[in-house]
Amino acid sequence: MIGIFHYAELFLSRAQDAAQRLPLWILAGFLTLGVLFALWKSLKLPITFHKNELRWFVIALILLLPCNYFAQAAPFKQALLTSAGIQIPARIFVLGLLPAFAALGFAGPAAALALAALSGLLQALFFGQDYYIILLYSALTAIFITLSRRTDLEGSGQSARQPLVNALFAFLFALPIGLLVSLVFVLVTKETGLTRLPEQFLLLGVVLLVPALAAGAACQALQRWYGREWHPLDYLKEWEIRSPIKQTIAQIERLTLGRYDHSLKLQVRSASEAKLAQALEDLRENLRLRNDTQSRLLSLDPSHYSREGYDLVLSSILRAALGRDASTARLILLSGGAPGERAEMRLRLGQGDQTRIYAYLDAMILDKLGSQEQLILSDLQVDQYFGLSSGMPYPQSIAALRLKNAEITQGILWVGFDQNYWFSQEDIRFYQQLAYRASAVLSAKEQYARLQNENTVLTAAIETLPEPVVVVDDADGIQLSNSAAKRLMETNGQNPANPVTFQAAFPAAALAASANGGIGGGFVTQIGRLEFEVETLELDPGSGMRGKLLVFHETTPQKQLNAQKNEYVSFISHDLRSPLSHIRGYLNMLENIGNLSEEQTKYITRIRASIEQMSRLVSKVLSLDMLDSGEGIKFTSFDVKEVVEEVIALLELQASQRKVSIQTNFSGIKNPRVSADRLLLQQAVFNLIENAIKFSHVGGEVMVSAKRADNRLSIAVQDHGKGIAPLDQPKLFSRFFHVDETDNLESRSLGLGLAIVKSIAEKHDGIISVQSQLGEGSTFTLEIPIRND
Repeated sequence: MIGIFHYAELFLSRAQDAAQRLPLWILAGFLTLGVLFALWKSLKLPITFHKNELRWFVIALILLLPCNYFAQAAPFKQALLTSAGIQIPARIFVLGLLPAFAALGFAGPAAALALAALSGLLQALFFGQDYYIILLYSALTAIFITLSRRTDLEGSGQSARQPLVNALFAFLFALPIGLLVSLVFVLVTKETGLTRLPEQFLLLGVVLLVPALAAGAACQALQRWYGREWHPLDYLKEWEIRSPIKQTIAQIERLTLGRYDHSLKLQVRSASEAKLAQALEDLRENLRLRNDTQSRLLSLDPSHYSREGYDLVLSSILRAALGRDASTARLILLSGGAPGERAEMRLRLGQGDQTRIYAYLDAMILDKLGSQEQLILSDLQVDQYFGLSSGMPYPQSIAALRLKNAEITQGILWVGFDQNYWFSQEDIRFYQQLAYRASAVLSAKEQYARLQNENTVLTAAIETLPEPVVVVDDADGIQLSNSAAKRLMETNGQNPANPVTFQAAFPAAALAASANGGIGGGFVTQIGRLEFEVETLELDPGSGMRGKLLVFHETTPQKQLNAQKNEYVSFISHDLRSPLSHIRGYLNMLENIGNLSEEQTKYITRIRASIEQMSRLVSKVLSLDMLDSGEGIKFTSFDVKEVVEEVIALLELQASQRKVSIQTNFSGIKNPRVSADRLLLQQAVFNLIENAIKFSHVGGEVMVSAKRADNRLSIAVQDHGKGIAPLDQPKLFSRFFHVDETDNLESRSLGLGLAIVKSIAEKHDGIISVQSQLGEGSTFTLEIPIRND
């Protein structure tokens, strides 16, 4: 009781003193209002209070005086300079900021700033502090609010940075303001220097630090123990969306989450903002109606679209149309319906008590609707619109809508009411949604039938193929297979009736594909005793399915046939060598039996040329046989220049007979040693130079060059003969193809030399290419990779 009387006595004495200082009261009031108005304008704070928020604001306002009176201390002998140039005791109001900081979570940021300014005003009027404390308390509270506003949120809904930390940072950010205040007061007082500035700054810092930390600690406790009532983040979120753009974003986010039921009352300050708010509200209402329509349709019949479910969905649409006291709902499905084409009714469906009685109106409504999208009629008379005679049953109100897919008319949906019904915009939108759903069902049904037909044709086509065919999706699952593929699965012990993965159905093929880099390219696999070359094709992305088509080509019979052919060719070629040797021997004996006439010598020369040609043919056939046999090549290291020079020495006689000079250019080779099959490479170079000599003009020149670049060896043979026609160039490396048009037996091409060169190049993982122009000659280039042995 003594404390209460003392408090009352002190309050009365302060009030009397304050009454004598009325001008200062007025100045302080204007200063407080100015600070609050400036903060409100800069931060755009809302000033509205709900009932519960107003209750907490009043409680904090009542606690304002006790918090500033009961928890104050003057522990320092130093004094603070004031704006009036006098010194006052440095006093710490420990709980001075507590009502303001606490009000942030109970009543919002505007109440917090108001209580901060009032707390400073109270200290100035009743406890002898200077009026700048209003500015400092308001700045501290504003910074605390801003820091709390920018705080990230965790899943718990509370701030990740605690209020005590925010209060400490608010004090640190407010220190520059305190330093500026101290500097101004030192300069405007009678003090002659700045020696008092550090002392004043430190005193002012302690005066602000203690109440800031005390208020932050109190808010920390409120957040922990009274979080249901103290929730500053809710106010700060609401504060953030006060601008038109942020309010618009917030409303759009609500709509994207499907929250259509409650409208957001946007605060507008201009006509353009009002239009924006109205557009958002119209959008919300439209989405709400659409969502409501879809929900009612799904609640009537949640059938999935399937072959059996389409008619059920159409029945659901008719039942939904009857949901507004309609007596009949009917669907008329048309055939044709393209622009300029007369549509015929192919199916009529109806539900409702009067659907059979009003069925005769189908053709009339279809005719009256014409090319319009909808037909809305209310308060009909018997002879007003359809020209009915008296006594005919008819509905009082009708709503008819056209069903269409693109520009194709699919039919109409119409509903009838026995009693007059005035259709609202919501009713029309509801029927439009029903018509859209019916059109979608009809389109899906047509698409399903078309896909079924295409699937039947595709299945029949695949079944006619003798090769095994498998369709695999991206997940390695087998989506389609023909009978040949299923028989192949059975050889692996798989049941083709059960859906399996490609790896389970064809383990050997999957392993071969994996070794080849996946089933994206062709590969060879062994299944049982059979060997297959698997061709893979990418499915068309436009088909809506991602995957691959695999075709198994059996190569076992072909390999057996090739083996038999090679064996036969080898046998014949070896058997031909013996007769040729005998003929050559008898020919030599003829030359030694005596003097031969000029005519006899001529015939012997021609016979010898034919024997040599036949011998070269047998050698080339045997070379192809060896290359086709699949035997591995033997890599050795040798000097490529020596190989070329040896070949030129072998062909020197043939070149001299045609007076053809052979030139070489090895400037592109720094290191002439390479690793390859010496005999095969020598055979390839021999064939290329031999061809160049044969097709060069008499007295011409052949250039043989070699170079190493990009880890590859290139040997080019260039002649200046008649050239090769562009149509013949792609077939040059085919067996038994030649472009020689002369009847000269000596120069006739056998059609195997270039085929052998191609085989040798492929054995070395290389290529053979040609560049030629008619009348200018040809250049053949053999290119093989260089091995690092």
